[in-house]
Amino acid sequence: MNILVLAAALTPLFPIAVGTEWTYSLEAPSLKGTLIQRVESAVQSEYGHELKITSTAELGGKVVLGEERLLVTPDSVFRLSGSMGSYQPSLCIFAERDWSWSGAVGEASNARANGRALSETTLHLPAGRFVARASEVSVQFGATYTTSRYWLSKGLGWVRIEHDLPGGILVAELKKYKAM
Repeated sequence: MNILVLAAALTPLFPIAVGTEWTYSLEAPSLKGTLIQRVESAVQSEYGHELKITSTAELGGKVVLGEERLLVTPDSVFRLSGSMGSYQPSLCIFAERDWSWSGAVGEASNARANGRALSETTLHLPAGRFVARASEVSVQFGATYTTSRYWLSKGLGWVRIEHDLPGGILVAELKKYKAM
């Protein structure tokens, strides 16, 4: 096997080291702020690495604390839980192929989602220039319908995130990355 192919195969899709930290600029219609995410724990499971990631967001003078749990496999990222509660089964939020899902989100047992892999692109962000692959996930549970887009740079994690909100789009762009 070629050494470059081997190196690419060994590069994790998403950082799994405890203490890894991302700082993002946040922008929504008429609001600007900052988001800091940090890996608090990483546990190897039979399916991949389960990460606990804490978030501190400051937007429009308000501070919001959050936590999510992700499952990182060699080719996909799944959300186990987040601000809406637990996902049963886990919800794929990044893959290199299209997918669909049905299950429960928190108390909503009739949730559905569709995801699609988007093309690889080069992004120019506050933290630098990154080659990233994107995915788009549309989730419906009860009367709530959301669409999010995630740009992932292999070995670095999310470099850009967009969430469609009723008043516009919330955009997070990587400003700083601290590897552990």
